[in-house]
This record gives sequence, structure tokens and C-alpha cells, in this order.
Amino acid sequence: MITLATMALYFPPKILTGRFSIVGLDYFQLHRCRLEYAREFIFRSFCLPGWYTREFLGSPFWSNLHNFSWLPNHLMLLLFNPAIAYNVAVIVSALLSAGAMFFYCRSIELSHLAATVSAWTYAASGFFASRVMAGQLHILETYGSLPLLFWIVEKYSIHRTRSVELCLLTAVCALCLSGHPQIPAYSIGASIVYAFFRLDRKLFFRCVTLMAQAIAISSFAWIPMLMLLVRSSRTIDLGPATNNVIFPYGRLGAYLSPWKDGWPAIVMRSPSQIFSFSNNADFWDTVCYVGWLPIVSFIGGLYLSFRRKFIDGPWLFLGGMGVLSLVMSLPLREHFFKWFPWTLFRSPARQIYLLNFSLIVFLGAFLDRLAQSRWRIKNVGPICLVAVLVAAHVVDLYRHSHAFVRLISAEPVPMPKIDAALKAGVNRARVGIDFNIFIDANRKYDDVGFYNAVTLAMPYKQLLPKNSLGQFENVEEFSGSQLSQSTLSRLGIKFVVTPRDRTDLTKQLTEKTINLYSVPNPTPRVGFFPGKDADVTDKEQVRLESSAPEDLTGVLERNVPDEMVLSFRAPEAGFVQFIESWDIGWRAQLNGKPVPVLKSNEFLMAVPVAPGDNTIRLFFRTPGKFPGLLISLLGILWSIRFFTGSSIFYKDAVSRAVPMT
Repeated sequence: MITLATMALYFPPKILTGRFSIVGLDYFQLHRCRLEYAREFIFRSFCLPGWYTREFLGSPFWSNLHNFSWLPNHLMLLLFNPAIAYNVAVIVSALLSAGAMFFYCRSIELSHLAATVSAWTYAASGFFASRVMAGQLHILETYGSLPLLFWIVEKYSIHRTRSVELCLLTAVCALCLSGHPQIPAYSIGASIVYAFFRLDRKLFFRCVTLMAQAIAISSFAWIPMLMLLVRSSRTIDLGPATNNVIFPYGRLGAYLSPWKDGWPAIVMRSPSQIFSFSNNADFWDTVCYVGWLPIVSFIGGLYLSFRRKFIDGPWLFLGGMGVLSLVMSLPLREHFFKWFPWTLFRSPARQIYLLNFSLIVFLGAFLDRLAQSRWRIKNVGPICLVAVLVAAHVVDLYRHSHAFVRLISAEPVPMPKIDAALKAGVNRARVGIDFNIFIDANRKYDDVGFYNAVTLAMPYKQLLPKNSLGQFENVEEFSGSQLSQSTLSRLGIKFVVTPRDRTDLTKQLTEKTINLYSVPNPTPRVGFFPGKDADVTDKEQVRLESSAPEDLTGVLERNVPDEMVLSFRAPEAGFVQFIESWDIGWRAQLNGKPVPVLKSNEFLMAVPVAPGDNTIRLFFRTPGKFPGLLISLLGILWSIRFFTGSSIFYKDAVSRAVPMT
């Protein structure tokens, strides 16, 4: 029943043709490109690249969980064509979320009907459905984490078995490997507090120990990620982020009237009403509608709980969690965090995730209590009233959330002229294609732009401007068409593809309102600079000023992103500059001997060479990979010791649960 109802919302029949995909903005501009990149090299060289060549002059790939999530249901997407993989991701995420909610509701003794209604409401809520259209894949994939962990805690309170503990360990470990940590962090934190109230002290400490083991096991991904964060743009003094959304007081009415403030044009409701807030990010992060019935249930449930008529079970905890999460998502939270020196997670408005969960669980409890009541109104029994309320609720929520489910062609917009020109002319050069243009060439070539929440600090500081306060712009999206002609030339950009008009570049052609420009005199991707044209400022940096370096691109071999081999003859001592972002993970060998990789012009790479025949081998090794693997191994050994040393605990638990006869 839950599967059919969920499929009816998120699985339009046209998907079966394989020619259509559900609209997901971020997916097509971001996640689809990452999946294609991972598939390309995993299936070719049987390893995941450590370096991402196709954004922002290169950036770490393996270590960035935003690029590649190790969550099992994300790894599954590698088996599918990225053009239609989003359909699979949405359906799987919705079904897993509904299933986790159903089993949690059953574990707290709600009836089958109440659990079914709550499970469908959870999967069909505006928080999930809006993110389907927004394409926030990593949030969708972890949406079911809160009911999953709460369900395991409830099972653990009854069944003290290794299998339940293994489920908890596996679930927390998987969530720690997700591509976006915000929802998992809220879920794990809430489940720890939930376990404190629902378990005895011994079980609680075992539960926390298992979670610590899971975090240790996931260190193979998190240690490299943390090391990337400390050398990323997150360490720069940035201006305010446009996507750091606090839930506005004026949007609270959306819990009762979801469209009262309008909507972005892509939602395509009729009649059109433009979203009244200045930033569309305020819309996507504040869609909160779950229907009227859960709100009525929540208020009634809290009232009965305080009257001690509804106190058995987790109701007071769920009510308190919901109220606290709402308070912490509102501007009121600034009074509590005004002395806090950093931001843990952007968009505190997403804490309504916890509130919506509480509302939906109270919905199931309300339906149960109503169905079991003994009063009648004009010969209409409680069951009939429940049926009417459920039908009205389902129709209302379906109509709201269905507005976020649209189909488009799974294939990018064909641009045969632009594709042919790029294929013939790019060679090893870089390009600047606007990240939001849905064409096949986008992220097929090495691009100077980026769409990423975690980018290397040095190229960020060099390429993005400062605001009037001296702070760098705080952006996650950047296109090459925003750069000046001189900067494009200096970075070796050969073509720019954009709908914008650029009078300083040479227009090659226009196709379907998209312009292809060529950049005059781009610096070679790999160039030789004589020593006299270099200014060595210290042992780690060099400034290369020559405007016409010798082009060495033609002798460069690069079969995988993590390694470059360059063989050439240098007429004199000098430096070879690679227009690639410098990072601590790069190593170099000159004629088989280690040499330093210098920072060229603050953010590029250069290698010193002697006169004569030279072979340079540059290779990238993900920083933190081996310490992370070591901690993960220790975490696994800790878990093995934990399980094998607990036989007395399990025997005691069984003897207490099953009395002797």
C-alpha cells in the first residue's frame, strides 16, 4: 500500500520509456556531472579519481563527500545511466524513507493504518517533494535517517541482540558517509538524546559506543574531507552566503497556506505568483507543508501529554524536539548563537526536518486514538470519520507535493554546431561553460567554473572579487563568463559558452540563444618559462611573468586525472608551469627524482627544470587517505572486540527477557 501510494506521486508512467527524467535543478547542474566523471574512470581504470579536472582549474574529488558520497544507495546509482539515475534515486529515497517511518510507528505501537498514513505523509511532505524539484540529491538520500535511527533505538530497548547492534553500527556508519552531513548530523544527534530517554543507562552507553565506532569506521572518508575543509574557501573571511537561510517569521504561515508567498517560476502553478522574498533559496529551504491534520494532531497530542492522558511512549520527547527545532530554525536563534564564532551548518531553516517528523508521528497517534474512541456523531462511527479525514488529508497533500514533480527530456539540449566546434578546437585547453546550461558539452571538458560548496582557498581568493567590506564573495556557483578577457587568457581558456553578450571576445557562432566565444591568445595549458623570466620569492613559490611561454601541451600525456607525464627538451634552466590548481596532494618527479611542486603566481603549479632532456611526472595523492584508512581499521578492530567481548551481556539480556520455566 505504501509503495503504491508513493509510486503514484514520484513515478509518472512516462519514466518507463527511459526518455524522461524528473526535474532536479541541482542534479542536472551538479550531481549528474559527478556521477558521469566517477563512472568514466571507475569503469575504465577500476579506481575512483582523487582529482577532479573539470572544475575550477582542478580540485580534490575523492576526498570531497559533496562530489562523491559513499552512502550505499548513492553507490547504487553508478549502475545506471546518469541521465535517468535521478528517477531511481528519488523513488528509492522515498520508499526507504516511508519504510523507515512505517516501522518506527509500528515499534511505538501505532496501528497498521496509522503507521501507513504517517509513512506516506512523511515521504509526500513538502520538505521532501520540494527537494525533488530542487535536485538536492544528498538530502533526499538521507531523508529517512531520523525514523531509521529512532526505530533501531526502539528495537534495541526490547531486543538486546547483536543483530540490532550491528544494524545501528551499519546505519550510523552509512550516514556518516553521505554527501551532505546536515540531515545525518541532526538525526544522529537527536537519536542520541532519544536513546538517553528511552534506554536504561547501560544500553544507552552501549548505543553511544556503537555510534562512536561507526564514526571511527567512516574515517577513511571523513579524515580526507576534514583536511580538505581546512585548506578550502571555508577558511576565508567570506561575505554572507545567499543560501544560508534562516526560517523567516513570515513563512510560518506556509504550514497552513503553502503557496501564500508565491513560488519560483519553475514550479509552474497556475495562475502564476512570483515568490515574494528576494531570494529563491528562501523558498526551497522553507517549504514545510505536511497538511493541516498533522498540526491539529500535534497540538492535541501535546495538550493531552501535559494533561497526563497521553504520556506513555515517546510523545513528550517528540513534542519537545519539534518545538525546539522550530525555535532554532527561526531568527530567534541568533540570540543564542551571537557569541558562537563559526557556522556549523548553513541554512538553519532545515531544522524543521525534526519538527515535521514530530508532526507526522503525532498524526498517526491521533488517528489511532480517534479510531479507538467510543463516541458517535449522527450515526457516523470513529472509523468512518478517520477514513474521511485520511482521504481529505491524502488528496490535499498529494495536490501540494505533486506540483514539484515534473518531467523533462533526459537528454541534454542538442547543440550540434557548438559541440562540433568544441570537439575540434579544445584539444587540451580549458573552457568556460556556464554551469546552468543544460547541454551535452557541459563538464565534458576541463572548465574554469565551479558549482561546489567546498573549493580550494587559493584559486578562490585569486579569481573571486571582494565586496565593499573587503570580504570575498560567498558563492557556491561560478561561471567562466564572469571573468575578464585578460583573466581568461591568463588561465588558458580557449572557449566561453554563455547566453551573455561579450563584446571583448570573438563570437564564433550562436545556436539557440547560446553563444560560443573564442578567447584571444590563451596561455598554454603547460608552458616553459626561462629562468630569467621567473621571480623565485621563496623555496615554495615562484612568479612567472613572461607573456609568451613555450607551448608544451602537445607532449603532455594524461590518461588518468591523478597523473601527468611531460617529456620535452629545455633550451635552458627554467620552470614548467601547469595551469592547474596547486594543492598539497601533488607530488613531482624530474627524471625519476623527487622535486618540489612550487606555487606559481599564488595558485598554479610549477616545476623547476634543468637544460636538456627532461621528463616530469606529476601525480596526486589524496591528503589524509592513509591516516583515515588506519583509523577506520582501528574502528573495525574496536567493533570486533566489542561484539566478541559481549557474550555475557547478551546472555544476561536473554535470561531477563525469557524467564526460566
